[in-house]
Amino acid sequence: MKKSLLLITLAVVAVVASARSYITGGRATVTSDQDMQSLVKERDNTQRVFNVIDAMGRHFEFYRFQVNCLATTQDLAGLPDGARITGISLDGNNLGGDSTLTVSFYAQNTTLADQEIDGLGFEQNPFPSEEYLVAADVECHLPGDTARRTLFDVDFDPFTYSGDNVLITLDIQLPENDIVNFSFDMATAKTENALVIRTEKYCINSLAALAPILMPDLDFDFNAQQLPAFTMRYFTNDIRGSVSDAQGNLVSGLKLIITDETDNITYKRGLKIEDDGTFAFKSVDPTHLYTVAITGGEYNFAAEHLAFADDMSDIVLNVLIGASELATGDINADGSVDGTDLNILINIILGKDNNDYDGRGNVDGVGGVDGNDLNALINILLGK
Repeated sequence: MKKSLLLITLAVVAVVASARSYITGGRATVTSDQDMQSLVKERDNTQRVFNVIDAMGRHFEFYRFQVNCLATTQDLAGLPDGARITGISLDGNNLGGDSTLTVSFYAQNTTLADQEIDGLGFEQNPFPSEEYLVAADVECHLPGDTARRTLFDVDFDPFTYSGDNVLITLDIQLPENDIVNFSFDMATAKTENALVIRTEKYCINSLAALAPILMPDLDFDFNAQQLPAFTMRYFTNDIRGSVSDAQGNLVSGLKLIITDETDNITYKRGLKIEDDGTFAFKSVDPTHLYTVAITGGEYNFAAEHLAFADDMSDIVLNVLIGASELATGDINADGSVDGTDLNILINIILGKDNNDYDGRGNVDGVGGVDGNDLNALINILLGK
């Protein structure tokens, strides 16, 4: 899911998420890139799910489930504050025939420490409001064999983790008169009622508790102190990059300073440029503007008004500190803006030149390379 969205060089005024970025004291490229990571819960048991129950003359049919999963901060250990959760997958086994489930996912940060158990269904315990909907009406196909497989693999509208507990609610709907029987991987949870499942009129937790009395012959094992052993995809909003001199050599003794322009807060402590020339400032607010400054000895570099792209990917700033400036329109970086640059730009637009030129063909700094960049370059050549 990595996307290279924008490149700018010194003296190119570029639009990134409607903000302008200015670079002084060197040459740099700014890219927007997503560094996807995963939080994996290791399974230690499984949970069986089926929607038709017959035992001792009693018959139950369920065609819609509300599955409430309360994950505490301990269950989510390793997930950083501010992480943007973009999807989830879950493995298991289909024990029945070919079937297709329709699933919607809700996610919300919560201070809730445990879930209450009653005998009521989701008619009396409604689904969360639409503001918490992160994936709607996803069709999940269960092929008609018992092979182990991924049961769900769903992309979310990015959901921001605040560092609290998280309640994820699934709305699982089955075709009328369809019979499903599958098991999915589970992991022991930290809270007693981490998993609460409701049908239209019943709470499965309560039904399971009464099963030995009402349905003594029922093969019905249920453990509420567990969570699906999910793989959760996420990324953090980081400012990261690399620093070298004009010849690409590492430079020692440099200091890194990052300023949150929106809140007017400057960060120095704990920031450093690693021995390999890389740096990272993790989990920042993606709605703010930032300045990155690199100083030391004769060097004094600054990139101001850096903004995250619309998809909230990382800002990646690769710096040649102290490098000579390139003029806007100097696409081939030969130190002059002339007809050669015009020919290169025409070939890029016509699809005859696939060289990226570090994004210098984006002369007007807006969107991709197109006719507007051609007009901008012609105006530069004409002195306008």
